Amino acid sequence: MKIYTYRDIKGANLLVDVQGVVKLADFGMAKHLSTAAPNLSLKGTPYWMAPEMVQATLMKDVGYDLAVDIWSLGCTIIEMFDGKPPWSDLEGVIT
Repeated sequence: MKIYTYRDIKGANLLVDVQGVVKLADFGMAKHLSTAAPNLSLKGTPYWMAPEMVQATLMKDVGYDLAVDIWSLGCTIIEMFDGKPPWSDLEGVIT
C-alpha cells in the first residue's frame, strides 16, 4: 500500500459539495512516503506548516511523516473557529 502525505491541508484546499461532503483539492504538494529516504523538502503554506517540516529542512537528518497533515488539519480547525489562521497575529514579528 502506498502512503502519501498531502503537505498543504488548509481551508482553501477543502471543497464542500451540495450534499455537504468535504473533498480535498490541489494535490500539487502531495508526496509518496518512502522508508528509503527521509522527507526533507519544505512544502506547504507557512501558517499551516508543521514545525517538523521546518526542522527537517534545517537539520537535513530528520524527516517527517503523516503527522504533518494532522498538524495542518488542526490549524485548519482552529482557523474555522477563530476566523483567522493560527499565529497570524505574529505576522511581521521577528522571532
